[in-house]
Amino acid sequence: MCHLFTESRQLRYFRQDGKLYSWGTGKRFSANCDNEEGIEVKNVLIVAVLLGATTIADGREPILVPQETLAMAYSADYAPTPAGETTSIQPVPAGTVAPGTVICDSCDNPGIELYNCVKVIQARKIAPCAVPKIVSVPNPCYDPCKPCCQPKCVFVQICVPPCACEDVICRKGGDRMIFSYGKYAVKVTARRDTLVVNYDH
Repeated sequence: MCHLFTESRQLRYFRQDGKLYSWGTGKRFSANCDNEEGIEVKNVLIVAVLLGATTIADGREPILVPQETLAMAYSADYAPTPAGETTSIQPVPAGTVAPGTVICDSCDNPGIELYNCVKVIQARKIAPCAVPKIVSVPNPCYDPCKPCCQPKCVFVQICVPPCACEDVICRKGGDRMIFSYGKYAVKVTARRDTLVVNYDH
């Protein structure tokens, strides 16, 4: 009797008169059981291996696919800390700045109070692509006999060439300030209670 084994079952065959028969069914095979390398025996082995592999594949557990994680609602158990009070910008005191001082170059500073009685002449001579600049000039309302009533200097905005350094010149007893930029210049003159800004080149 010949025994063939797989992972799921044992196949049994017997030989009679040089023929190979299946145990229980009586089905006859044409190969001789004495020839272990017979063609039919090899075929039976191949079929047995395939049956065993199929049985293992059928019994394999299914692959589990992880479920998608759902978004969870979250609430913070703390309250935001309120911001502290902001510090207000203090105005620049005009009396502590010398005439001709450049206060701010190309900026808008809300802490600087500009003199509001200003007259501009020859504005067509302003330098191309000019930028604003805040400078200090003598106060036209300043009274030397009453120094506590008005500051000695006030602030005025002029337009100057970009990226330029000025030469500051004081003329006529301190009543006129000249900001020279080479080809261009700005003259600021105090007349009574008015500042006259004259652009020249």
